[in-house]
Amino acid sequence: MKIPQVVLSTLALAMMNIAVNNASAANNDLQLYMDSATKQIFAEPGDNRVPLGTFRAVEKAAEAVTAAPSSEPVLPVVRLAELETKQEAYTKQIADIAQGNTRSRWAESLQLRGYLQTR
Repeated sequence: MKIPQVVLSTLALAMMNIAVNNASAANNDLQLYMDSATKQIFAEPGDNRVPLGTFRAVEKAAEAVTAAPSSEPVLPVVRLAELETKQEAYTKQIADIAQGNTRSRWAESLQLRGYLQTR
């Protein structure tokens, strides 16, 4: 007896749905839906309900964060040579400002010339 392809596809989808729901239940994740007409939140699918996504309880999310520390450092790594270079540049800028050796801005030296003719 040959089973039609449509029946096999439907059976495969149903089995995948069961597997996903079992995995979701094992992780205590919650699938939420929103009614498009009333904007109410529901835990089960139904008419006019749009899936919002899978959500995890706050306690479980906090446990996941503390259980798996990040491999990246929290603060950026700065080299000592870079800091010394920046410090020297800032020291020079402060000294120039204190002595008044700063260049004038273009707006301070702007000049307008022209002629006015009337009848």
